[in-house]
Amino acid sequence: MTGRADSWLPLLPGPGPAPGEIRLWRCPVGPGDPAAERLAGVLTPAEREAAARFVFPEDARRFTAGRACLRLALGNGLGVAPGSLAFVQGPHGKPGLEPGSAPRLLHFNVSHAGSLAVIAVAADRPVGIDVEWTGRDVRIGEIARRMFAPAETAAMDRLQGPAAREAFFRIWTRKEAVVKALGAGLTHPLDGFSVPLVPGGADGDPFPIQLPDGSGLLVWDLDLGPDHAGALAAPGPLPTLRRFAAEPLLDALG
Repeated sequence: MTGRADSWLPLLPGPGPAPGEIRLWRCPVGPGDPAAERLAGVLTPAEREAAARFVFPEDARRFTAGRACLRLALGNGLGVAPGSLAFVQGPHGKPGLEPGSAPRLLHFNVSHAGSLAVIAVAADRPVGIDVEWTGRDVRIGEIARRMFAPAETAAMDRLQGPAAREAFFRIWTRKEAVVKALGAGLTHPLDGFSVPLVPGGADGDPFPIQLPDGSGLLVWDLDLGPDHAGALAAPGPLPTLRRFAAEPLLDALG
């Protein structure tokens, strides 16, 4: 379905994505994952050392699972061993594939929070993705006044209780996805552009975001269940979105 989101499909899609397609992977990174011990085997020695430096075990587990799922998703699309891929960082910290480490370069972005990691992969355009655990303690009013554009803060001030909290995470994930798609990091302030407050379409239709320089992006809300909020951003033209659950990738580890 062009421009619309499928369900999260529990299958291995094989090589891809093709031009005009964005693939999304939903990966479990919470406690009790039966594949947790096998995930570290997908990582490089340097990545395993990085995981060991985390103070809290849950942070190490989340890093290991998120990086392993990223390698598995990219390896699945490229038809190569996940451990053979090498990553580099862009000028503002956005990771990418090192030229020569894969048959072709893919654009990707990853975000994890709570018990989920979500990965976006595209062949022909940059992508940005953000996921947030909505159960965490957040001073939404204080952050909104400090980080949001005036129109967004004014819209939030008209809401109270659960509606205000839901609006905060909707705005935050959309803005973070936009900044990550641009690859600009903190050099692109969150209050430098506005996103709409209204909920996204239930059928996965995107809405356009206009940036101060006249360029624009498409933004989708992601249905990640009751405890997480998420958004995807990418430039047009309108792509096909395909969503996959990562469990078959993890099961394939044996």
